[in-house]
Order: sequence, then C-alpha cells, then structure tokens
Amino acid sequence: LIKDLLTHRSDIVVLPGYERMEYWVMLGLCVLMRRPRLVFVDSTGYDRAKNRWKESAKRIFFARCDGFLCYGTRSKEYLLSYGVPAAKIYPGCQATALAHDYDAAEVQCVYDAASAEIFHVPRFIYVGRLAAEKGLHDLLEAFKIVRKRQAAARLDLVGAGPLRDAVAAHIAELGLDEVVTLLGTRDISEFAPLFVGSVALVLPSYSEPWGYVVNESLSYGCPVVVSDRCGCVPELVVDGVTGFAFTAGNIEALSAAMLAATRLSENRSATARGCLKLMSDFTPERAAERILQGCKAAAGLSV
Repeated sequence: LIKDLLTHRSDIVVLPGYERMEYWVMLGLCVLMRRPRLVFVDSTGYDRAKNRWKESAKRIFFARCDGFLCYGTRSKEYLLSYGVPAAKIYPGCQATALAHDYDAAEVQCVYDAASAEIFHVPRFIYVGRLAAEKGLHDLLEAFKIVRKRQAAARLDLVGAGPLRDAVAAHIAELGLDEVVTLLGTRDISEFAPLFVGSVALVLPSYSEPWGYVVNESLSYGCPVVVSDRCGCVPELVVDGVTGFAFTAGNIEALSAAMLAATRLSENRSATARGCLKLMSDFTPERAAERILQGCKAAAGLSV
C-alpha cells in the first residue's frame, strides 16, 4: 500500500475503512502528500459497545478525512455524532450483488402468474452467517410461537458458521426437527426460488451495519422481518408494505411481526410490486453515482 501511494499518481484516495493499521498508514501518507482522501464508513450507533480509546482514535481519523462514503441514514447519523460536517457525507453508497441474469420485470411476472396457493404453507427464510450476533436462538423461539398460530409454518436457515451445532441442538430441544431445515450455504443463483417461495425473510440480528440480504430479498419480491438494530431499516423497511421491523431481543415482537408478514402474501403480486419499486432506487449504478459524486467533491472537481 505504501509503495502504491508513493509510486502511483492519483487525484484522490478512497480508504476502505479505519479499523486496520493499514488504513491508518494510508491516511498518514495522504496527509503528508497532501492527497485528498475519503473513507468508507458502514458503522452505526447500534454497533457494539464503545471503547473510550477507540472513540478518540476515530475522532482523530475522521478529522483528517475530506469526505465520507456511507451506507445510509444510520451511518450518516453515526458520522454526525463525531462532528463530521453533513456536507462531507455521501450516503447511499451501497448496493447488493444479484445474479447476472436478474431482471425485476421477470420477477414480477412470476408473481403475477403464480397462484396464492403456493403460500398456503407459510415458509420463512433466514440467510446469513450462523453466528451469535445474528439472533438465531431468538428466531427459533419466535418461530415456535408462530407455529401455535400457523401449524403449517416452516423455517429454512441458509448459511454456515460457528453456531451451527448450537442451532441444531436448539432446534431439537424445541421439537422443531421436522419443520426447521438447515440448508447450509447456497450460491447466489439459488436465491431466487428460495425468496420467491417464502412469505418473508427474517433477520433478527443484534448487530448489523446494513443487512445486504434484505436488499436481495426485496429484489426478489419477498417481504422482510428485520430487527431495529439493522442499518437498512430506515431505507428498506416500510411498515406493512415491504415488511416489518421489531425490537431486537423481543421474541414476542418478533413472532408478531412474522405472523403479520404472512398477510403480505395474501396478495403477493401487489407486495412484490411494492418491494421492487423501492429497490429500483438501490442499484449498483445509483451507488456508483454517489461514490463518484463524493470523490469529485473531495478532490475539488465539478460534481
């Protein structure tokens, strides 16, 4: 990184973050070489407990950056809390990677032609790492409550991680072996049928800077149930339209939101249309446009 900065001329440097020593070295060189710099920030005020020394270090780092590329409202609020001027912050610099043959119009056509009977069995889906911060034990407890109201309900867990054995044991303990399936990892090309066949994606995380899987789910017309700790909530969760948000750790609220989400599939074609309309503003092209605007502004070029 040092060699690259010293030997390659550039109008601006974009730092990937601030949590690694390499990024501090890059920042220091940029200051010495008087090279404009921006930094990507995905953190929010809902992140892990703060450390006094790290907080001081962040303030020092941010004070020496010329611009900030962030995900959305919550990461912008996070930066404002450190005294960063609003004019230097460029939110909306994120988009999820979808399958290369993805076509929103084709997704809508699938729902327009589908029978409401496909959602007669309410199938929920979780996609992500099987890790402690994801709230998976809460999800299982909430799903057991859902089953008391919706006896046919099913739950698919997609992903791998250190909590797999503990999750499997909890499934057995709750007597849900026949209705909860651990699907392991899946390729992005396999996501479409999983989302299309589910009444909702559930993301019960305790810590989630954004939640790209929410973008993916909505892009396939599948509504979502998302904890309030996920950074994407202000932008992507429109209550009763694209899904529902709930207070992280509140199992009763989670189960109620899951039950409410099943009703969005009573007219899934209309729900999908609302999801796809929202996601039309969260494309890679739009994210690239915002990143370019931030770079030009920080470099003093015409935006």
